[in-house]
Amino acid sequence: MLKKRRRRRVATMSVGSNPFMRYYQDQVQTGQGGITVFRGYQRGRGFWSKVRKFIPIVGKFLGRRALNVAKKVGKDVLVDQQDLKTSLKRRGAEAVGDIGETAVKRFRQSYT
Repeated sequence: MLKKRRRRRVATMSVGSNPFMRYYQDQVQTGQGGITVFRGYQRGRGFWSKVRKFIPIVGKFLGRRALNVAKKVGKDVLVDQQDLKTSLKRRGAEAVGDIGETAVKRFRQSYT
């Protein structure tokens, strides 16, 4: 013969006039103090998830350019004895121009 399980009694607290208990009870029932809230989460289909996909591509592209600029600046400063600030300005402007030309070439290739 099987024994019957005894049910545990859970102590219930009366809400009564205790404002903290009323506030807690409202949260438990509806979400946030009487206001129904959305409890879901974004699943990665928003704008920033699309932007996040391009970060590695852009980082790889710009990283190579930055490395080349750093090499040229180092050569200018160490070998040619040029001022660092002047070299950075000149090589930075060259790099921006190269990046622009490369972007235009790739754009034209993809749409021709």
